[in-house]
Amino acid sequence: SVKLNDKIKVHYTGTVESGKSLTVRDREPLEFTVGEGNLLKDFEDAVLGMKINESKKINISSLNAY
Repeated sequence: SVKLNDKIKVHYTGTVESGKSLTVRDREPLEFTVGEGNLLKDFEDAVLGMKINESKKINISSLNAY
């Protein structure tokens, strides 16, 4: 399972509350090292403990978003 300092790749879709898609990562996965702080903390926290090919839906408050 994913832990701090792991280098991982994820596919994700970002949407707003209305369901409108903002960001789609269906082709090339987003690659990052967990815990480096390059992404939203809530996003990085959400991947902790995930396993390969696991799917998850998370909600990030607008207060914690970009």
